[in-house]
Amino acid sequence: MLEFYKQNFAIVEIVSCTKCGSLLAFECQGGDSMGLAVNELGKIIIPIGAALQSSRVRLDEAPTGERMMGYQCGAPVPNPMLATVKAEHEAALAQYEAD
Repeated sequence: MLEFYKQNFAIVEIVSCTKCGSLLAFECQGGDSMGLAVNELGKIIIPIGAALQSSRVRLDEAPTGERMMGYQCGAPVPNPMLATVKAEHEAALAQYEAD
């Protein structure tokens, strides 16, 4: 995918989640829009996979005065406490049913 977009746009950047590292999208500029929606910053956001929940031009500005993009990642994050809580719940449910 990356090679295709690099051939069709002057600038292609990869967006990844700062928390989990999932690849979210390509930000493309400077080329034929290929019928894709261009946002207020002149960028085309192309999702990679299903982790990108949303993207938007942010209302606040960077310290340098430029407008920024905001992204929301929806990649599942494993919960290390799930097995413990599940076991406690099942034990409490068994006790409740026994009573």
